Amino acid sequence: GSGVDPPSAAATSGDTSQGNSSPNPGGDSPVGMEVVDRSQQDPSANEAQALKLKEQGNEQLIKGHFLEAIGFYSDALEYSP
Repeated sequence: GSGVDPPSAAATSGDTSQGNSSPNPGGDSPVGMEVVDRSQQDPSANEAQALKLKEQGNEQLIKGHFLEAIGFYSDALEYSP
């Protein structure tokens, strides 16, 4: 087998949550990682928040805290993709 079964053969558990992928597969979600619809917020406020988060990411990068920097950059992309 190739490891890929047709959908009818995968009905053993009844789990249909396969489409719930998370941007943070580690499972240790920091506070504030809930999905928020930012499309109705002020675009200039989103840009300002994205810039603030990017700067915080840069500070972490300078300190050598790469994983923390990635978190800030990822959050910034939520505001300004």
